[in-house]
Amino acid sequence: MASDRPSRFHVRLALILLVLSALITAPPTVDQSVARWFSDPALPGVWYGKQHQPWLLIYEHGPKVGWAMVYVSIAGLLVGLFRPVWRVHRWRFLAMVLSAIIGPWLLVNELLKGCWGRDRPIQLHEFGGTRDFLPWWHPLGPSADAGASFVSGHVSMAMVLVAIALVLPRRHRLGRAMVFVVVIVYASLTAYARMAQGGHFLSDTLISAALTYLVAAGVVAWLEPRRLGAPTDITPGSDPRTSS
Repeated sequence: MASDRPSRFHVRLALILLVLSALITAPPTVDQSVARWFSDPALPGVWYGKQHQPWLLIYEHGPKVGWAMVYVSIAGLLVGLFRPVWRVHRWRFLAMVLSAIIGPWLLVNELLKGCWGRDRPIQLHEFGGTRDFLPWWHPLGPSADAGASFVSGHVSMAMVLVAIALVLPRRHRLGRAMVFVVVIVYASLTAYARMAQGGHFLSDTLISAALTYLVAAGVVAWLEPRRLGAPTDITPGSDPRTSS
């Protein structure tokens, strides 16, 4: 039955988290207060995360983990062309690739970051810059000198790894749960790093994570075998009712 698909639950959960993230960070004081935690008023332009590890490491190499998932998934799709036993998993590899393309690449980096025009914390007068603060819900639009704070590309590339958990067979509940925990911790550390470097506000990171989660859950819900009419990934002698 389509109603037993856990991806439907994740779509609803992601929507709830997106709405909560938007509401929590709607008051301008929230973003401003959190940004002040990472900047010394006596040293404008100096941010904690720009001088300390592991935050520098996360900034420089963090997105490579998400792209590694994409490359491995593309390899899996190619192998599936020659090894029939892998074909049953092709929707999983495709879901991970599309989650990264639609979420971090198209939605986050090309659409929102390119069109919203929100300035980063490090660009504000309060922190030694030349711009005035604007809340996330006040877009400036694209321009030659527009900021690219909303939303966070680094957090999106960290959160897209949730697709791995979403495509694991549901019989591997412990494995799914462990992957979820690891991804949430990794995305949280990435969000902390970007805020500590003056690159993003709290709203940029929370909304980015929720949007990416929603995209991944939506892609998985769309591509699951029942929706495609493809055979389910069961092995001989297994019970189809407990396979995914």
